[in-house]
Amino acid sequence: MVERGKIIAFDGLDGAGKSLQAELLADWLLERGVEARVFREPGGTPLGERLREVLLQGGEISEDPLLEALLFSASRRALTLSALEPRAARGAWSILDRSYLSTLVYQGLVGGVDLGLLERMTREVHGEAFPDRILVLDLPPEVASQRRRTRAGGDPGMGDAFERRGEAYLEKVGEAYRSLVRSHSDLCLRVDAKGSSEEVAKRCLEALWDLLPRGEG
Repeated sequence: MVERGKIIAFDGLDGAGKSLQAELLADWLLERGVEARVFREPGGTPLGERLREVLLQGGEISEDPLLEALLFSASRRALTLSALEPRAARGAWSILDRSYLSTLVYQGLVGGVDLGLLERMTREVHGEAFPDRILVLDLPPEVASQRRRTRAGGDPGMGDAFERRGEAYLEKVGEAYRSLVRSHSDLCLRVDAKGSSEEVAKRCLEALWDLLPRGEG
């Protein structure tokens, strides 16, 4: 019987290094003969990518947290059906660049949508293909903002519709992530995202060690 593949997610503020750490983990697994692929949320499927454009470009839709949550969940469901569940069933690993935790943060704790409703919806969306662990990369908002500006070539106006809402907003988002790590300690682990990418990658591997393939260095 094939051992079920794992679903690992990286979450946190934009600029904390989620995308890079997701790729580094996938590379680490591939080097050890484990099938692994990174998927971004929202996105990862043709439908998900179209929804991503709608959600992150800003405008009318971004003014209603419940509508945002429904669209994020639609993208997530498409990814679950087309990739996460079939991959897990054949033993492949899926690495997520963001997860449903972002919906609980941005649309729930910060946006005001009932957290219980979002939790129930998430369980229905993921079904059996639920993340095995979510690593929340924790970084002060001002450091994350500086990283985003560097990435954007110094343009302070760059960033998606959520990240452009300002430092006070991002402070609320950061605290919301830390709150969820505390209340979901069976699933979520905080990882200090300060330092070099290599240092953060080592912390991520340590946080996942009980799930990683045995007998590998």
